[in-house]
Amino acid sequence: MLQNLQDEYKAHMYQWMELDNAKAMLRERERQSFEDRERQHMEELVENARKAQAAKADASAALRYLRRCLIFFKPLVLTPQHT
Repeated sequence: MLQNLQDEYKAHMYQWMELDNAKAMLRERERQSFEDRERQHMEELVENARKAQAAKADASAALRYLRRCLIFFKPLVLTPQHT
């Protein structure tokens, strides 16, 4: 009788340990999943910042080109050709 109770107690303890291990594994997966999502979000932010920087550089280059064109063509447009 006492042996049966001890065996049953050991079986329940083993099940509780398994349950605790399963809970710990689940928490670890959730933590990893959260970290993966955070890492992916940060990578997306960095990529968007790079794209924005490239777009800004392209826009600056286009403005410089337009200024040069304006400096070159403005006198041609404003001065009378045939006088």
